[in-house]
Amino acid sequence: MNGTTSTLAIAGLILAALTTVGCAPIHVTTSIEVDRPVETTWDVFADADRLGEWMHASWDRPKMHWADTDPEGIGVPRLVRLGDDGEEMELTQTITSVEPGKEFQYTFEHEWADTDFLFLFEPKGPDACTIRWEFTAEPKGWHGIWMNMARGSMRDRFDSHLAELKALVEAEPDEP
Repeated sequence: MNGTTSTLAIAGLILAALTTVGCAPIHVTTSIEVDRPVETTWDVFADADRLGEWMHASWDRPKMHWADTDPEGIGVPRLVRLGDDGEEMELTQTITSVEPGKEFQYTFEHEWADTDFLFLFEPKGPDACTIRWEFTAEPKGWHGIWMNMARGSMRDRFDSHLAELKALVEAEPDEP
């Protein structure tokens, strides 16, 4: 066996093993400071009609929106469409925890991974807060390989989402 053949054989064995047993969970955490009270920040974050203004699904920025008419409720699956008119991907999201002004958590189950999204809101005095976004994925099969390779771009994307949310929140008028 020559060097190239050996390398390909080893790579094939590794890929087969990963497909069989999967990869370790992937964790990405990021946060941002917002110069508005946590109540104002939460109101913009939790407004289902504004989700597509700050959350986009991919590099070409298709928007996310809820396809269901009633997107609220813990344990209630709801359909989320990723994309603008035309090519769309649908996922089922299940909210697992809501504490207004403090926490919002949901899961997606998909063919490539089971994911958990946790948003935590922490007041920083009366006029500011921090939003922390924690993402965990349990990759299925070989999908963990590319998810591990894309971890940095996932963090960049999450940072971009939070920056857009911050801009929306800080554009809100001050409360009287």
